[in-house]
Amino acid sequence: MSPIDPGLAPLADNGGTTKTHALLATSPAGEAGNPVGCSDFMSGALATDQRLMPREVDGDNDGTQRCDIGTYEAPAGTFPTPTTTTTVPGATTSTTAVVGSTTSTTLQPPVCANGTTISNAQLTVKKLGGTAGDEVLTMKGTLDFGAAFPDNLRPQTKGAQLLIHDIGSGNAVVFNLTHHSFPIPPGPPGTGCNAKDGWKKLGYKNVSNALDPPACTPGSADGLKTLRFKDKRAKGKGIAFAAKASKANIPTFVGPARMTVVLGGTVVESLAGECGVHTFEAGSCKLKKSTLTCK
Repeated sequence: MSPIDPGLAPLADNGGTTKTHALLATSPAGEAGNPVGCSDFMSGALATDQRLMPREVDGDNDGTQRCDIGTYEAPAGTFPTPTTTTTVPGATTSTTAVVGSTTSTTLQPPVCANGTTISNAQLTVKKLGGTAGDEVLTMKGTLDFGAAFPDNLRPQTKGAQLLIHDIGSGNAVVFNLTHHSFPIPPGPPGTGCNAKDGWKKLGYKNVSNALDPPACTPGSADGLKTLRFKDKRAKGKGIAFAAKASKANIPTFVGPARMTVVLGGTVVESLAGECGVHTFEAGSCKLKKSTLTCK
């Protein structure tokens, strides 16, 4: 069986804070979402796509608004109007629009598949409700890996990924440094977008606020300053991590939240389970003045 062509344009700035793959006119993802309404995998309603553009749109001009599959909602008229051909003996052939047609598509690979849990997870977002882009984010915890997996902790040669969802806002992505956008690259200082950007052993530092040399897209680091890992598996205590971002772009955050950490910057590590996920329970996130704390 041949793979289905997802009909995606190259990763590009299509609006919003992260790059996305626009849907081409041939994409089977167009108008192929749930006909009863846009929702995430937890059945939470989605009013916007990853760029914060409105969901649902009549992408094929058939008179019915319906979600596209994936993170990008295509503009009206992107796709050809679906048709069906009906032949009656002795009559001419007529063509009419079909409403609610179904199709299949290939979705983006997950950021973490079959990963481990994260214990002692903590997430803090400060300066909420103020000037957008001034928020301060910290996240830490322990990836509950045993001694044998992954066989070697090498972020300096593999990079890393960080992802945070706001479950209370329809599972919206609020911090996204993954292979869907801009992952944290490997390499020592001097290989990034600034001479100080890069890894020293298990610690990463960024001063340029860009993650994609040589393009060095401004703001692609979303304020990330540091990420550190500590391998405690020999003592049965997993892999500890701590990350901090200053001037992150998180204008609103309702909570609870979900955090994902990947020990590598590509889809290979994501699908190999070299990752961990923690979902904070309802009521575990508290907002005090302009600071949200989840633990």
